[in-house]
Amino acid sequence: MRPTIRYTVPGLVTIAALTLTACGPEDEAPAEFQDDSAQTAEVEPAATTEEAEEPEEADESEQTEEPEEDDDEADSETPGTPTDSTLNHEDAVDTITYPISTSSGIEGEISMGLHSLEVTDQGMLLTMSFVPEYDDSNRPERFYDGLHTARNIDSHLMPVVSDRANMKAYYVPNEAGEHLFGWVPANRGPWASGLDIRPRSGETVAFWAYYPVPEDEIEVVDIAVMDGVQEFRDVEIDWGAYEPGDYGDLPEDDNDE
Repeated sequence: MRPTIRYTVPGLVTIAALTLTACGPEDEAPAEFQDDSAQTAEVEPAATTEEAEEPEEADESEQTEEPEEDDDEADSETPGTPTDSTLNHEDAVDTITYPISTSSGIEGEISMGLHSLEVTDQGMLLTMSFVPEYDDSNRPERFYDGLHTARNIDSHLMPVVSDRANMKAYYVPNEAGEHLFGWVPANRGPWASGLDIRPRSGETVAFWAYYPVPEDEIEVVDIAVMDGVQEFRDVEIDWGAYEPGDYGDLPEDDNDE
């Protein structure tokens, strides 16, 4: 005979509670996971924002450097500005004004400007300018015989460079190596500019002439341009890449090295 199991009312209540707990809805547990995912969602965008800001800083640094490279390239490609070598009488380091004294009776004056006396690899170069002022309403006069005294001259002016400290003078040579002073015939073409021109009043006449380089260690010379006109005194020689007295020794020194 089996024993009879009897449940009281409190016991039935307990059993029912346990049964309801075990078989309760599963919606409550995922609620905690939803909260965690929500917190994760709040954190992850912050990390993403920081990572996005770093490339922006790198881009800004790159953008700052790139224009500098472009500027350098632009400067290297920009052609240089041409040099204006036109002789300007106002740029002369010294000027002398003398009257026009000719047999033709032209009245006026000429301003003579000394620009430079420089030593080059082709000799010593003298650069000068002349500006006549006279009445040219009829016609412009010829420089070498209309604006200057006519005598035994042709078309070239030959100033004399004097080294008075060493009692030496330097002249524009001719093709034979000889020299003359003053106005000379036209066979000095390679060594001096010709003056067979008719400048108008106020027009600048450019003049150049080559001389042998001084042999001695000197810094200044005197330059006499023409008879009856004062000379330029204590004219400084621009030795450039050379040194006084070593012009003839440069080739031998280069061979020794």
